[in-house]
Amino acid sequence: METQCVWDYAGDNYMHTLIQSKTDGKLVELNFHCIYTDGNYGSCECCGDAILNEYNELLTSQPDKQRMSTKRKLKKEISEVVQKAVNVKVQKWQAKLNKSVKEKKFIDDIYENLMKNEEIWKSKILEVGEREKKVLRLKDEKIYKLETQ
Repeated sequence: METQCVWDYAGDNYMHTLIQSKTDGKLVELNFHCIYTDGNYGSCECCGDAILNEYNELLTSQPDKQRMSTKRKLKKEISEVVQKAVNVKVQKWQAKLNKSVKEKKFIDDIYENLMKNEEIWKSKILEVGEREKKVLRLKDEKIYKLETQ
């Protein structure tokens, strides 16, 4: 770790270079190749500018990546919360609609019954009228009989 180069001793080749972040202490992989100075696999002399550039790129890109990731997560969470709220609202409206439909059916049934009853009452009134006419005719006939006697 002193040279910051990681070697694959079994494959006998360079794997990658790691540096430790000063902000959080995590190891970060650098994507560049070392320059061999003495042919010895145990030592590595890396270009300071390349390391610095890579490190700066990582420092600037990580917050952007985190921001984008956080933004995506927030959008997803907001979308889920909005969807739940919409579902609750739709369920409430559906319940109100179902209640309104039931009330309308009840009112329609009452109206239908009133219409049927209206016909029944009209026929009853006609029957009563006919009976009264009969009674009046009978009275008139009795009166006429009495007068003729």
